Amino acid sequence: MMMKIMFRLIYLVCLVLSFNSCCPKLSPSQVTTIHDSIVTVQHHDSIIKIPGDSSWLKALIECQNGKPVLANVSEYSEINKNLSPTKSAINYKIVNNSLQVDCVCDSAKISIAWNSRNIKVTTNKTTIQTLTVNKLTYFQRVFIHLGYLFILLIFAGTIILLYHFKIIKL
Repeated sequence: MMMKIMFRLIYLVCLVLSFNSCCPKLSPSQVTTIHDSIVTVQHHDSIIKIPGDSSWLKALIECQNGKPVLANVSEYSEINKNLSPTKSAINYKIVNNSLQVDCVCDSAKISIAWNSRNIKVTTNKTTIQTLTVNKLTYFQRVFIHLGYLFILLIFAGTIILLYHFKIIKL
C-alpha cells in the first residue's frame, strides 16, 4: 500500500515538473527614473553712465507791494533733468534787476551688482527590457502543445493500465 502511494506521488511530481519546464519565463521590463536639479548662482556687475546736464534761467525782478517778484521768466534745460544741488555747479548773477542762473551737472557713473539663480531640473529615465533572441515559430509552439497532449495521454494510459491490471483501485 505504501508503495502505491509513493508511486502516485512521484508520478504526480514528474507530471507537474514536465508541464512547468516547457513554458518560457519572461522578466518584466524595469523602469528607473532619476530626478536631478542643478542650481547655479551667477554674479553680475554693471556700470550705468548718466550723461551730463545743464540748465539756465533768466528773469526780471520787480517790486510789488514791497516784495520782490520774478517777471518775464525764460528758462532752458536739457532733456535729462538730472540736476541735483549736491552734484551740480550753480552760478547766479543779479545785474540791473535781472536774475541769471546757470547750472551744470557733470556725467556720473553708477556701479550696480546683483546675483541671479538658475535652477535646471533634469529627469533621466532608464528602461531595461528583455530581448528575445530566438523567438519560437508557429510550428514549434504547435509541437510543444502536442507534447503536452502526449504527456497527458501517457499519464491517462498509465492509470488505465494500472487499473486494468488491478495494481491500483479507484
